[in-house]
Amino acid sequence: MLKYLHEAVLAGLVVPEGADKASQREIHRRRRLIEAQLSLARRAILMLRSLHADVSALRVGDGDGFQGTGNCEYGHEGVEVTLDWPNLALLSDETKNILDEVAASDVPKIWFVFHGDCTQSHRCEADDREEAMEICAEAHPGSQIHVAIPSNLQGELMVYGYGEDMVHCPLCGCRTEFGELPREGWQVHVCQACNHSFIAVPDDPEEGPEPERNFAWKGAWSMNQDGTIETQPRVEDTGEGFIPTLAISYVGGEPVFETAAPRATLEEAKTAAGTLGSDWHQREIDAVAAEMAS
Repeated sequence: MLKYLHEAVLAGLVVPEGADKASQREIHRRRRLIEAQLSLARRAILMLRSLHADVSALRVGDGDGFQGTGNCEYGHEGVEVTLDWPNLALLSDETKNILDEVAASDVPKIWFVFHGDCTQSHRCEADDREEAMEICAEAHPGSQIHVAIPSNLQGELMVYGYGEDMVHCPLCGCRTEFGELPREGWQVHVCQACNHSFIAVPDDPEEGPEPERNFAWKGAWSMNQDGTIETQPRVEDTGEGFIPTLAISYVGGEPVFETAAPRATLEEAKTAAGTLGSDWHQREIDAVAAEMAS
């Protein structure tokens, strides 16, 4: 969002050839003002992300309740929070939506269009699915166009594996409608709830499925500074203790996990999982602040 606005404004503030000293000074003054305002906007977004991460760390699931403790290394020992605050929960959800839109606004919309026998896909930038399919049809006249799939935020095609069970949406977990593609075993899925579309391919029969992890609790997802990575505090129940866990994934991708030492009770593990999330996001904030300072 800010990137394109910045480029457009500066393009209109170019010193024309032969301009007098007064005009040059005025244009340079306006360019400095734009740079200062851009810096303020970036700092505001950075602080909003940090505030949202802190609020999300205290939120219980996706509900209206907030619970947590300040027993950490940041100097808030003995501070406890337990309250229901529906308006804060609503504001937190809306803040996440705004931050997601800000993060996505600077990312070009890349599509992968499957055509012909689907051995290759046509990669292009387009505003929507229909335009992407039109671009592919122009580039490959006579080839049957099957489907256009959006890329992830890194501009990569995400392909998911499936076994005997029907594939569910990797973003929201809801049921999908799917159709077969000409390439053997390949399917195109569309989520009935969030409209996310993706390609699914058969799992390698030689590779057994990973054992399912038993998560007794999952918190709310939180976005990182540049909107490309999400984290979610969780608690894994192993039967011998509750393991505080932090799920970390590129948006739409499979998560990896950070864990802490097992806790005796679920509530203790929830608090520790929230601390894992806060620490991870603080490291992100510190890294961005150091980059901006340099």
